[in-house]
This record gives sequence, C-alpha cells and structure tokens, in this order.
Amino acid sequence: MGKLYVYPIHRHVIHFGVLAFIMASTASSGGSNGAFMGFLIWSASSATDAVGRLLWERKNHSSCFDQCVATVLNLWIGGAIIGALR
Repeated sequence: MGKLYVYPIHRHVIHFGVLAFIMASTASSGGSNGAFMGFLIWSASSATDAVGRLLWERKNHSSCFDQCVATVLNLWIGGAIIGALR
C-alpha cells in the first residue's frame, strides 16, 4: 500500500525538477512563464501518453481526462510557483 503513495510523490518531484531545469536553461522567470512551461511539459509528456492510452489500451475517456486535468493543474501551479520564486 505504501508504494501507491510513494510513486506520485516521486513523479511530481521528477516533473518539477525537469520543469525547474528547463526554466533555468531558458532563463525564464515569473509565474506566467512558469505556468506556460508547465503546460509545455504537460503537452509533451502527459498529454501524449494519455492519447496513447486511449488509442492502444482502450482506456476509459473520463478517467484519462481526469488524470490529464489533474496533471496539467499540478504542472501549471508548480510552474507558477517555481517561476515566482526565481
């Protein structure tokens, strides 16, 4: 049961680490730039993964949509926070 709680934490740490690295590499700062970078990372990774699950694994549309919305909100908020702190 503990693995079910540890995995999302690791996933978010990796997402936010990559987000912070990309923001530092592009010298972007500010909450709006961070939110935009979060959206770009989401569209490049999570959104494409969700489309693949819909097409190949025939997953339920509503569960994929819920997961996509949760992930994009996490990356938008995380990007805005990282950008505001820069």
